[in-house]
Amino acid sequence: MLETGFDRPFSDTAIILLAAGRSSRFDAGDKLMAMYRGAPLITQSARLLKDEAVAVRVAVVGERQHGRAEILRATGWSVAVCRTEVPTLAASIAEGIRCARNYPVRAALILLADMPEVSERQLRALRQAITVDRMAVFSRNGETLTPPAAFGREVFDRLTELRGDKGARGLFCTLVGAGTIEINPCEAIDVDTVADLEQAEAGIARAGDAFREAAMKPSPDGV
Repeated sequence: MLETGFDRPFSDTAIILLAAGRSSRFDAGDKLMAMYRGAPLITQSARLLKDEAVAVRVAVVGERQHGRAEILRATGWSVAVCRTEVPTLAASIAEGIRCARNYPVRAALILLADMPEVSERQLRALRQAITVDRMAVFSRNGETLTPPAAFGREVFDRLTELRGDKGARGLFCTLVGAGTIEINPCEAIDVDTVADLEQAEAGIARAGDAFREAAMKPSPDGV
């Protein structure tokens, strides 16, 4: 099996953060630089696994996205630039995988920078699910395949051959033994519009209120 143990599960893994999108549906500038929970949106994903021993962290940005690159470098990421005229999801994945292949990694974990609520628990589950017999594991929200996803090195070449904005989902269907890990719907939110951002923040606020209310209720035995 390809797992490295529970103490250092990412020591042989490339973490690839896709952050090259053009924010074409976001009416208030660069969505990844928009404020979310008190910091630019991109920092939510950039901080994931910050205390883990990771083989390499590669963030892919587009040309002239200097603000994104600055934040990513400050949080410990190597930054690669996707230089295609239109940085599609497939082009960003290919750029990240090409960088990852320069390191002795056995797997890659691919995340999207506009999914701010993905948990480290989900990332660990995806990595631990990669084995010699299972070279791809996607998150699944109900019946929908969604990032983040993990891939074994054996399929890196095929990831560099992807085309368009469907990402790796088409590849998933062609791989024998590919698996899925259920993701909490709250973690599966992605931000494309200003409304998405507002709804995500409102959802976090409601969850916080519910937690605080539950904490204030006395236990049944009065303690």
